[in-house]
Amino acid sequence: MTLEYPAIVEHGERRIRRWTLLLSSPGPIEQDLEQLGLVCQTSIEMLRRSAHVGLARDFSVFAATVKVRRHTPTELEVEVEYSPHGAIGDCVLTALWIPIQIIDAIWRVERLQGAERARWRPFLSRH
Repeated sequence: MTLEYPAIVEHGERRIRRWTLLLSSPGPIEQDLEQLGLVCQTSIEMLRRSAHVGLARDFSVFAATVKVRRHTPTELEVEVEYSPHGAIGDCVLTALWIPIQIIDAIWRVERLQGAERARWRPFLSRH
């Protein structure tokens, strides 16, 4: 099985990718999904601000919007909306992975985009 990123959906000047995650245990409850998206956005923003301060460059392209939807107790959809314009290095790639790494650290992702954990392991959290 090959590793496939979710399809890109064009949304004006921005792009959206929707990841499907299968968790090893029941994930966040419906009432916590919006807050979890904000936690992910805040983590991306903290990294962006650190890079801005440390390198004195504008990394506003690094900003992303994150939404989390629950399909079943163990299946989530993570939507990341971002701008591909003016991207520097791997900043867009990093913004795409931070929400998945946060969710993996809490609930352990068993399958990502239908592929087993072992295939995505280098990109997931360290457990």
